[in-house]
Amino acid sequence: MCPQEGGPVWSEWRTTHFRIVTDLEAPKAEQTAQSFELVRDALVFAAWHREPDPPLPIDVVVLSSRAAMLAVLPAYVEGAFISPEPWHDGLVLLSGTTPLEGSETVKHELVHALAWRFGLRNAPPWLMEGLAVYLSTTHFADGGRRVAYGDAHMRSLRTLANTGTLDFDELWRRPDLADSACFYATSWLLVHYLYNHRADAFRIYQTRLSSGKAPRALWDEVFPGWSADSVSADLNAYLDGGNFYRYHAEFAPSAPIIKSKVLSHAAVHGWRALLFGLASAHANRRDETLALAAQEASTALTADPFELQATLIQRLLLRQNTDDLVGARRLVEHHSRSPRAWLVLGQALLAAHQDAEANVALTRAAAMIEADIGGAKPGAIRPAQPHE
Repeated sequence: MCPQEGGPVWSEWRTTHFRIVTDLEAPKAEQTAQSFELVRDALVFAAWHREPDPPLPIDVVVLSSRAAMLAVLPAYVEGAFISPEPWHDGLVLLSGTTPLEGSETVKHELVHALAWRFGLRNAPPWLMEGLAVYLSTTHFADGGRRVAYGDAHMRSLRTLANTGTLDFDELWRRPDLADSACFYATSWLLVHYLYNHRADAFRIYQTRLSSGKAPRALWDEVFPGWSADSVSADLNAYLDGGNFYRYHAEFAPSAPIIKSKVLSHAAVHGWRALLFGLASAHANRRDETLALAAQEASTALTADPFELQATLIQRLLLRQNTDDLVGARRLVEHHSRSPRAWLVLGQALLAAHQDAEANVALTRAAAMIEADIGGAKPGAIRPAQPHE
């Protein structure tokens, strides 16, 4: 529920690398913001320590209860990185009941958000999920003075002991729910093996993902002669008795600057519209979820006709009021630094058959989006620390 209906107050916490929206009480919300920065520092240190820092902050929504999560995600999902859409950069959704710094779920979902921002947007499913599982074991040691990563992932090992590895050819598609555990475990094993024993080729593969070549064809180019049968045989041998390296290094976390504000009634409903809208692509009951998104967007825009999240849902997802050119121009006046506001304007100009001006607006939107993501090419994860 929103505050006007007796629900908790929603607030926004901006840090160096995050925009966190939550209905947690202020002390816990501030602690959560600090924890996200600490976990991010450790993950970037472990995987992307040689890459330029992406300028685009990560949106995170932390809901205070599992019950609130169930309105958006299936019961078996503890958290999610809801993938980017043309009308949004994606966000991490988590429950405030999850302890952040020690949570594999938090690290797993943050890795997905970081991988997208570091340019791994054309990565095959096994790389995205295997990397997220691999880095989910990242943890602090020696009172937080050191970071360790690359540990064996015990749940994956147990899964593989029961099921065996999934065929390599099956790792290039999104898994069905029935074989998802084996998919995640085999993907972790492959990333672990590549990171430790084929690091140079693995780095090259990642950096070439932006070339536009199909990921599987690129694999054959970077790993010539390493057939599917050979990969499977090598992974099984690695599982049975390979050298599993654990990396560790001294670590000095940054001191984040944190600013907060209470969200307005319109902003709360705008964020709720965004949650339902993003989740609709993954929901079993898509029509019902879209209806909730529409309802929340309407409530937000009644309170504030220029509420940005609600406008994006209404116009770019639900395709409503797309020809309202006056409203689109006023939206850009209110949100001139938002590329999605310029997308809305471009869409309205196209509907009005003002193609030349539409092209200007859409080109500007594309340039702003490119600037937001830093023009990032895939930033390769690579070992650069001592191992044991």
